[in-house]
Amino acid sequence: SRSNGFDFRILSNGPNLLSISPNAVMAGSAAVTLTLTGSNFAPGAVAQTAAGQTLSTVYMNSTTLTATLPA
Repeated sequence: SRSNGFDFRILSNGPNLLSISPNAVMAGSAAVTLTLTGSNFAPGAVAQTAAGQTLSTVYMNSTTLTATLPA
């Protein structure tokens, strides 16, 4: 006997960033704690700047991270 083949795809529900607060910081200011809001964050998640600098990041829950932007 022979079974019919089929294609399937496994989709991942990866992290989704919705907002960052505050959304602006003055250059040269003191260190700032950012709140990142979204969905599907996992323990061990880290925030990075656009330049690739890893920020000290705290996992709060699956929808919130905090990250420290150094001075």
